[in-house]
Amino acid sequence: MPKKQTIVAILLSVAVMAAWIGARAYYQKYHPEYFAPATPPVVDPVPAATSPVATTLPATGATAVVSATLPSATQTAVGPSVGPSVGPAAPAVPAGLSVAPVAAEDLKGVQLGSATIDDPKFVMQLSTAGIGGAIDAIILNPFRRGEDFKKEPKDRGTYVFQKPYDQGLYSYTRPMATRSITIDGQILDLSNAKWAFKSQGENERTLLAPGQPGGKATLKGPSVTYTTTILRAGQPILELTKTFTIFEKTSITAGYEVAIDFAMRNLTAGELSVQSVINGPTLPPPEAARPPDRNVMAGYRLKDGALSYPGPHPVSVFNEGSPTYDLTKDKEGNAVAWAGCSSVYFNAFVLFEQPSQIAKVAAEAKRVVEEKDPEHRPVLMTFETVPAKLAAGESHAMSVSAFFGPRWRDVLNQPFYSGATRGYDQTLIVKSGPCGFCAVDQLISGMVGLLNGLHWVAGGFPPIRNGDWGIAIILLVAIVRTLLHPITKRSQIQLMKMGKMGPEMAKLKEKYGDDKEAFTKAQMTLMKEQGLGPLLGCLPMFLQMPIWIALWQALQSTFELRQAPFLWHWTWIEDLSKPDYLFKFEHSYPLFFGIVLDGFNLLPILLSIVFHVQARIQNSLSVASTPEQESQKKMMMWMSTLLFPLFLYNGPSGLNLYILTSTFVGMVESKIIRDHIKQKEEAEKLLAPVVVDAKPTRAARRADGKPEEPAAPKTGIAGFFQKLQSRVEEIQKDQEKQQKKGKKQ
Repeated sequence: MPKKQTIVAILLSVAVMAAWIGARAYYQKYHPEYFAPATPPVVDPVPAATSPVATTLPATGATAVVSATLPSATQTAVGPSVGPSVGPAAPAVPAGLSVAPVAAEDLKGVQLGSATIDDPKFVMQLSTAGIGGAIDAIILNPFRRGEDFKKEPKDRGTYVFQKPYDQGLYSYTRPMATRSITIDGQILDLSNAKWAFKSQGENERTLLAPGQPGGKATLKGPSVTYTTTILRAGQPILELTKTFTIFEKTSITAGYEVAIDFAMRNLTAGELSVQSVINGPTLPPPEAARPPDRNVMAGYRLKDGALSYPGPHPVSVFNEGSPTYDLTKDKEGNAVAWAGCSSVYFNAFVLFEQPSQIAKVAAEAKRVVEEKDPEHRPVLMTFETVPAKLAAGESHAMSVSAFFGPRWRDVLNQPFYSGATRGYDQTLIVKSGPCGFCAVDQLISGMVGLLNGLHWVAGGFPPIRNGDWGIAIILLVAIVRTLLHPITKRSQIQLMKMGKMGPEMAKLKEKYGDDKEAFTKAQMTLMKEQGLGPLLGCLPMFLQMPIWIALWQALQSTFELRQAPFLWHWTWIEDLSKPDYLFKFEHSYPLFFGIVLDGFNLLPILLSIVFHVQARIQNSLSVASTPEQESQKKMMMWMSTLLFPLFLYNGPSGLNLYILTSTFVGMVESKIIRDHIKQKEEAEKLLAPVVVDAKPTRAARRADGKPEEPAAPKTGIAGFFQKLQSRVEEIQKDQEKQQKKGKKQ
């Protein structure tokens, strides 16, 4: 490569890096939650096995020393506390608290609902476990596993989430388990405690429901109740009860809400101060091929009663130095109303029906040292309650409503979920990537609505119900290209004019020589006189950039496009929300700027070819008046050929399909426009007036003093009348002569 081209390449690379760093700094300024957790760094609360620690109680500040031996799945009184390890190590002493034994026949798991695909009554199966009194798994029977997107729908397994993490964390990450309890300043870890099955049947539950009378609704559904008893010095002092209730799909919850009720009763003759820490939901399985995919989310109650959702917190922000994130209050001091975890297509939120009972809400990453991939670090929500004072024989209750379902407009736009109580519809749009901050919510929502309409047009209306989203994207291309046609036509006219300016540019170059400043000024003046602008040729692409960005965001978070194939499984594109994956590699290979090479994607390769052809055509139509401009044209051509498809390599195949189709249609459209212009120019040449050298008229000859030339004799009728006229003129002349002779005589 010539020296000048090398310098230009280096400068362009530096400019790209500077732009990237600037955009990242701008994004970090207005969205700091995406880059750094709000809480100070703490130490992973799971200490080394058999290491005794001193633990500070979260609410009281008192210190209790407990054994830090990691529990096994069969222990009832278990080891480490939930708080972070602080202070010097201290000798282990008995805490005095334990869990009452549970008979083997009372330790059983229960399934509520149904796991049958598209069950007519329930959309979920809730599996509960006696160990921890927790959720063991949730199956959403209308949906299929994301990792099976290459399989036919009938062969895909049902969607399962809310399972405890493995990697040695199973005992501590059971969803909705009571992790620990603090009684009068002593902490007891209940992560592996045995909860006895108490009852199963129909339960009547009142839920917060905006739009209903009194803002509440009473529903019935199948339920299961577990109980456990806390002992001190072998004597029962506190009874804990937990009830799970689900509802039918025909209810106002659409079947995705789980009601969870916690209760405690003082069994002593004195007062007890009781505080508990409860596990929240676990992260749904990963879905997107490009981060960020999974997030921690929270909604906050404003002073006027409205709900505010500040945005997601990607799991990648959790690291070894900062493994926790405090979600109790937002930046303005508003209290948390709900919190949970999500992927790009599924949500797991817990709504606190009595927010005043919640002292702290946090998200904590587990095993961040061992887990090198930040996008797959296990993150768990924890809810810490306010200490409750229980008099002798007194009971205390707390209720939450948990949403375990899809991030689907058909569900979250329902009044029950979109009302001010929950506001889950605010999570429908997930902005990610360096251009996420410049995406407009209204444009994304409009894009999704337009795609839904085009999908209906493409065959998704009854009774067919098999519309293709890829065809809807192609129809979107047709609409956008039609709207941009006037601008495309002007840009092509401009390119053709510039292609004809070669001789004028050569004259300017010859006139100004090496005076580049004068040459550039004269060049701009000439272009202005010809009505040419420097940006019109690229304007169609620039005008489509907001559409590309909005489509990128829409494709990554629109549930309807999840596992949507192109052309009814007739092509290799089985999921328009993922890369097209002609085939996947056994291992992934990280590159730069978050690009991961994990398979062979054909659409970006086709994009590179189309971009190269388009760049060559445009370069052939424009004129480079200097060697530097020629080098810049070639460099821009190769940058568009290589860099742009590279950044789109892991993009959703639906977006690449849109850009590929739009670019190809644009090339064909430009060719038709240029041919039409050329045909019009040729026609104008043929229809132009022809100038013929005619003989001078008699008046002109008389004025010049020249004798008149005899006219050519005519034939036929015209000749007969001409002879007749000549005979009349001769008779008139004879009569005039005779009259003159008579006067003389």
